[in-house]
Amino acid sequence: MQKTSYEDKCKVVSMVLDDGYSYLKAGRTIGVSKTTVMGWVRIVKEHGYAKLETPKRSYSGEFKLSVLKYMKENHCSLHEASAHFNVCRSQIQRWEKKYYEKGESALMEDGRGRSSKIRKPRTPVDLNQDLLKELEYLRMENEYLKKLNALVQKRENQSYTKK
Repeated sequence: MQKTSYEDKCKVVSMVLDDGYSYLKAGRTIGVSKTTVMGWVRIVKEHGYAKLETPKRSYSGEFKLSVLKYMKENHCSLHEASAHFNVCRSQIQRWEKKYYEKGESALMEDGRGRSSKIRKPRTPVDLNQDLLKELEYLRMENEYLKKLNALVQKRENQSYTKK
């Protein structure tokens, strides 16, 4: 999914507001959905065309909570909150999910970047145990395949002797 340029967004919104195009028809000209166009139109109506240009931002935990609180108090949808705060709808959806799954404190954390997973080196004992488990598994698999092969040969011999 590639980002839509500011010029394309303005063109589509202008088609809807000035030329009377439907959301669907205007969106098809650049290959975006009707709901995306509806969101852009809401942003322009509330904040103007300049807000269609959205740089990468990081948001404080307090801001995230205020957005969710606003949605709850005003009974508004993700689309309406997105237009009101000029934040991507999917971003608000992620905040909402995180809030309901992990609580308020989860929104306060700065979860950007990769998590640091420092793996401790394997000791020779761990390595030996892993190899023994693998050897045991392979032996069992080998026995199973031998028995399966014997059954298949037995059936072939039975059908051969019946003919």
